[in-house]
Amino acid sequence: MNELRLDAAALPAVGATVVVAVSGGADSVALFRLLVTDGRWPLCVYHLDHGLRAESRNDAAFVAALAAQHGVPAICERVDINALAAGWRVSIETAGRRQRLERFTAVARDRGAAAVETAHHRDDQAETVLANLLRGAGPIGCAGIPNERFLADGITLVRPLLHASRAELRTYLAAIGQDWREDASNAQTHFRRNHLRHAVLPVFEAGCPGFSDALAASAERARAQVARLDAAVSAVFSDYGSSLLLAAILAAPLSVRFATWRRLLLRLGLPIERRHLRRLDDLARGENGRRFRLSGITFARERTALAWTSGEVVTPSVLIETCSEIRLGEQTLTLGMTTPPSLFPDGIDTALFAAEALRWPLSWRSPRPGERWQPLGAPGSQTVRRALASRRVPPSQRAAPVLADADGVLWIPGWTIAERARVRADTSTCVQAALRAAASPAVSAAMSEIANPAASTTAVILAAGKGTRMGSDLAKVLHPLAGQPLVTHVLRTCRALGVMQTVVVVGWQRERVSDVVTVFAADTVIQDQQLGTGHAVLVTEAAVRGAQVLVLCGDCPMTPPALLHQLLRLHESTGAACAVIAARLPDPTGYGRMLTDAAGRLTRIVEHKDATDAERAVTLVNSGIYVFARAELFRCLKLLRPTNAQGEYYLTDVVAMLVREGRRVELLETSDIASVLGVNTPADLANAERLFAARAAAIG
Repeated sequence: MNELRLDAAALPAVGATVVVAVSGGADSVALFRLLVTDGRWPLCVYHLDHGLRAESRNDAAFVAALAAQHGVPAICERVDINALAAGWRVSIETAGRRQRLERFTAVARDRGAAAVETAHHRDDQAETVLANLLRGAGPIGCAGIPNERFLADGITLVRPLLHASRAELRTYLAAIGQDWREDASNAQTHFRRNHLRHAVLPVFEAGCPGFSDALAASAERARAQVARLDAAVSAVFSDYGSSLLLAAILAAPLSVRFATWRRLLLRLGLPIERRHLRRLDDLARGENGRRFRLSGITFARERTALAWTSGEVVTPSVLIETCSEIRLGEQTLTLGMTTPPSLFPDGIDTALFAAEALRWPLSWRSPRPGERWQPLGAPGSQTVRRALASRRVPPSQRAAPVLADADGVLWIPGWTIAERARVRADTSTCVQAALRAAASPAVSAAMSEIANPAASTTAVILAAGKGTRMGSDLAKVLHPLAGQPLVTHVLRTCRALGVMQTVVVVGWQRERVSDVVTVFAADTVIQDQQLGTGHAVLVTEAAVRGAQVLVLCGDCPMTPPALLHQLLRLHESTGAACAVIAARLPDPTGYGRMLTDAAGRLTRIVEHKDATDAERAVTLVNSGIYVFARAELFRCLKLLRPTNAQGEYYLTDVVAMLVREGRRVELLETSDIASVLGVNTPADLANAERLFAARAAAIG
């Protein structure tokens, strides 16, 4: 069957790197060959040998040879799943699933991939739905296998063959003369999944032809219902690393509560059974102090939260979303952004990292079993516990907490940092960590405000426009840069900056943009009519909580957090009503011009399309990045009138209004042109790709 095609709706942007999971079986080999034939994505093959079968090494050799035959790099790894299952106190199936997802994410990050693709097909879907129905699953179980799922920032697990049957995939392989490996364990019917496949489904199919297709179709309908349920769960799911706040969850309907417990178990890599969901719901609605243990994890009902800990973890994980001050029992961890100092800190409780190397969010936790890291200056990696043992750290202290990011351990206080996070000669921005005895809550709050003005700031990201000059129906902010949507880069900057709240204005393809935004716990506000930047900010008034409002463009992806921190500092220290970033461009076409008086003070900002020839000769341009005092911003926005050629409400007119009123407006001029470049055309996007790659290469 040569007509077999991949599902276009489940595929990443053309040109994005894809990690394809290949076991050696017919399904994954068919997926690999289809991707190779299509040729629109750089590929990397990943194979994980669970070490459960004697012939599994031959499977790995087959996959490596297949990848080499087509000029595709391959990563083949072997793990002892039995040992992992014992260490994690879970079943072999659960340990395998958890390990695969962890390794998918890690390999995708290492390769800069936007997606990991697996070969689940229509028969897998039917088997999954039937198995879930037989165990009494609700809407989520009936929705079966989703087309895609979130793995990490900018990385999605996708399944582009759910429309195809097992027989169609094998017919395709036969037509192209491609062989594959057979896993003998798939024929063993004492496994429940194999029993359904070989003994149950054929009976239904014989009596009701098309039964499997009907199950798969019902999953499609159920997924629409699940999407609404997911949105309700996101509204109540306040995950702080080792606990969930319960107030909003307990006020929700039973279906939302059960979906919340399911998301929690999924996140923890635990088995999901309805009886487990019922036990968690009973625990959450019960008295303080009650406990429930599942697969090595102890869940406990606390006063306002449901908390969980593992018997092997002595420190509950604390999630750290931004640079801030965090109370850790009798200690306080302070994280702040800074420039590289002339002398690096040498205290055992102080560390300095290259900001570009960190993968947010960070966490304060104990080392995981078997976790590896490469200490500063070391030639290679080693397990954390072995490294601590080599330094004669007592066994009882080898589970002492560490600072980690999404890629693993960053810092072991009292020793050193990870090699990957070291400050290099060309590092421009650093994150400094300090661990000390805790101050009083009042002092901590005051110091947090002093250390980071972003702590009282709401970032508003403008992302409602279609971007017609991109020549695509895809919303402009969803076009990929380095494998991630443009707006994702802006959201990550906000998180690194440490703003108290992020609000994203959505309009064109609002659902797709919102799907990206919700990963970052940002709020969304809909701008139904695109009536200009001023109108876009005005619709956020009810949502904005910060005393300062930082306005950013969703199509300006390379503004560094350090520059925004400098802007917030300028606004705070001068008491200005507004501060704005400006830059001098050799070709300012398309950018608003910053017009100043003889003393260099800003008088007004004029959009390029409304500027005279004399004004267009000005090379000082508006970045579109502002910070306003909240009260002044919304007061002025309500006074705007569409007096320009486009009939739109311009945010720049707020600046002019403040200037006319004699209010202080500050300019921050940057020489880093890339930091203010927006993406409006395919040529702009290509230029941004080049600049982004150059910046990444410079970081090393």
